[in-house]
Amino acid sequence: MKKSAKEIGDQAIYLLRHSDQLSAEQIAKEIDEGSARVNRVLLQNPEIHFNGFMFEYLEPDDPRRSGFSIHTALDSSKWKPTLFGQRIMHSWAEIAFLEQLLGHYVFDNFVELGTASGGLTTLFMLHSLINGSHVLSVDIGREPDTDPYRTLATISTYKFISGDAIHPNPKNERIIQSTIQRDGRTLLYCDANGYREARIDQMNHWVPYMKRGDVVVSHDYPAQITEVEVTPLIDKYNLKPFHQEEAWKLGCRMLIYERS
Repeated sequence: MKKSAKEIGDQAIYLLRHSDQLSAEQIAKEIDEGSARVNRVLLQNPEIHFNGFMFEYLEPDDPRRSGFSIHTALDSSKWKPTLFGQRIMHSWAEIAFLEQLLGHYVFDNFVELGTASGGLTTLFMLHSLINGSHVLSVDIGREPDTDPYRTLATISTYKFISGDAIHPNPKNERIIQSTIQRDGRTLLYCDANGYREARIDQMNHWVPYMKRGDVVVSHDYPAQITEVEVTPLIDKYNLKPFHQEEAWKLGCRMLIYERS
């Protein structure tokens, strides 16, 4: 039976209270659990400190506990930040990670499945202004009507499609496919909601169009998608983890792969 996060945390604390510092791999081996899951659980535990390499148990009077609580609150998915006043439905940690990713790698095309309030779209459009990239965003709902989304949509190379991003009509299928397959590197961002299997269904539908070097990100891991569900795609389309460990260490709820 799969262990709960509490069980993993309790077992890790027991080990750490009888040790100085341990890595996620060392703890995982002792409690017979995957190191990636151990890492994610412990990063959210205010009783445990991570220095970038090793985990350490914090005594109740350790002042670092209060600092971690603040950090956790800001990075929590329950605390919705804004980007230039536009609501963005990601944690601060996820925004910071994506900003670093987009600052380090140039993507010529952005395909966002699930526009929602348009917060993340504004980030993509800002980077498109810098690099001359194309941005396509798809949502079954109405297009956002707040700024800076509206302003950026008029000055960047941007297109919004109203429709189902998972089961598109033939016209939208052609538009999305052609954008993914445009010259240059494409970032495919899968964040369309609707039902439990929505994340894996959109990856199954659109990953086959990805070119070598393209990157796919699936949000809301592990609640909406897991590594097991992605395994057939990994094997069939030669997907490799892309800065995955860095994302998880920051607490990002993402699966990230590059087609190689």
